[in-house]
Amino acid sequence: MDRGGVVYLNGDRTKIFTQKDGLMDAQVKTMTEDGDGTLWIVYLGNSFRQIKDGKVVTPSVQNGGLPAEGFNFMTCDQRGQLWWT
Repeated sequence: MDRGGVVYLNGDRTKIFTQKDGLMDAQVKTMTEDGDGTLWIVYLGNSFRQIKDGKVVTPSVQNGGLPAEGFNFMTCDQRGQLWWT
């Protein structure tokens, strides 16, 4: 694992997500967890991945309400809504 890996720690459980799980081999730009517990990962170049229910998912820009243009930061508010700047 050179780049792009994510380590999930939960008490005694540890899970490492890598390219074999569907993550990209690219530099992570930002990450945030939404109100549903989904981890959003954004890479340089604005490619997206999600870790949802223990699986890596590639969200669709057309269907997921994701910004088609570039952005600098992603965060989640107290209601669990995602925001991009």
